Amino acid sequence: MKKFLFALVFTISSGAFAAEKFDLTLSPSVVPAIRSTAMSCLAKRNAGPNTPPVYDISANYAQLRGLSFSFPNPDKALVISSIDVKLDGYSVTIAGDALNCLNNTWYQTGEAVVGGPARAVYSDNSKVYEPKQTVAIEFPLYLSSLPAGPAYQKTGTMTVYGQYENQAGEVEAAQETVPLTITWRGQ
Repeated sequence: MKKFLFALVFTISSGAFAAEKFDLTLSPSVVPAIRSTAMSCLAKRNAGPNTPPVYDISANYAQLRGLSFSFPNPDKALVISSIDVKLDGYSVTIAGDALNCLNNTWYQTGEAVVGGPARAVYSDNSKVYEPKQTVAIEFPLYLSSLPAGPAYQKTGTMTVYGQYENQAGEVEAAQETVPLTITWRGQ
């Protein structure tokens, strides 16, 4: 079976909120390649009695599990807007509902928030919730349509985009990039 090796080495820190930083972890770092199709968490959530399931993840994909974000600040929040993965000749962006559905709270509240004070639910301002300071994804993040073939190693980046928000409503852009290496072990 062909496998991908994900090696992530990084430290993530914020810009002007100099004392602030958020941490991103991914475990395990060795992820097998899967040749069949699959269904993303968004497709699973959208399936229903009158809506057949859609296998929206194409062959040669990897599942990133064990991805977590930590921002231990009760006064400021990290609001994640997208995750970009770019490798030699390959890129994917996870945003909107596809990003929010990776975590049940994010999906229910309509926003990917880590840390900070209590917030109104995006889709229903009459409800309030307390964001967790460490949030793990509960469904895998898929990298689909990865190239197959002889053994290779591709290097690239994973970039998390978003903003820091304080209680006064002030925001500052948050963008952190980490290196990413995928090794495909040929037959």
